[in-house]
Amino acid sequence: MQSSAPLDPSVLEAYSVLRRPASPADLPPPINTLGPEFELQLRSYNPMFTRLLSGTSPKRDFFLVPGFLRALTIAPARCLPPRLRRQRAAMVLRARRRARQPAFCIGEGSTRAQQYGFDSCQLFSEVASYAQFVSDGSPGTGTAIVPDGVTRVRFVMPNVPPRVVQVRDNFLTYGGGASQQRGLRRLDEIARRILSPRLSPAERRRRERMGREQSTKILRRLTPVRVDWLGPDGQVMRSFTPPHGPGAQFQFVAITG
Repeated sequence: MQSSAPLDPSVLEAYSVLRRPASPADLPPPINTLGPEFELQLRSYNPMFTRLLSGTSPKRDFFLVPGFLRALTIAPARCLPPRLRRQRAAMVLRARRRARQPAFCIGEGSTRAQQYGFDSCQLFSEVASYAQFVSDGSPGTGTAIVPDGVTRVRFVMPNVPPRVVQVRDNFLTYGGGASQQRGLRRLDEIARRILSPRLSPAERRRRERMGREQSTKILRRLTPVRVDWLGPDGQVMRSFTPPHGPGAQFQFVAITG
């Protein structure tokens, strides 16, 4: 729900886009779908701190919406897999802690089409991490925010030259190149082959095994091996790498239902 609570001082100090005065352009158009979606993702948010992010496509708007995430509901122990039942108390505690920490969502939409939705939601404390730059749905593509002082972000890719993306209003969009799109289309093709309703159980298992191997190779090509925050003079301010090595963060899951 909407709130009049002020932002955490540490968040204001780190992001100049939130310190600048609000303007009418910072509010989504009167007719949009962002309001209800804000309330699905966020327990509370102050609309006075919603900001339209500059440097985006003329056909797409991105809004930064600070607030607090809704606490994740953890199923009763009897409904969890046996290996997770003993961890339920810790999972509930983590969910409650996350719900008390400053967070944000990035809303994306098209003013012309009047279609809006969420690109991502996370904690401000998670901004300085490799995970912010990796999306399970579209690896190596997406949106991100960075604190003051970071002017560019460099994505070091396997087997291709690094990509450097400009930062404006503490915000950047990245990915979407031709090779990235080809890789994503190939992942879609692999998924469709596995989900074909005419497969025998044996053929489905064979395709799942092959799909796991093919998808892992594609994901490794699409995903940065390092992400660098660059300062005004090109100096590296922070570097982020996968927690367990390139490609290790991916797990192939086949939906057969």
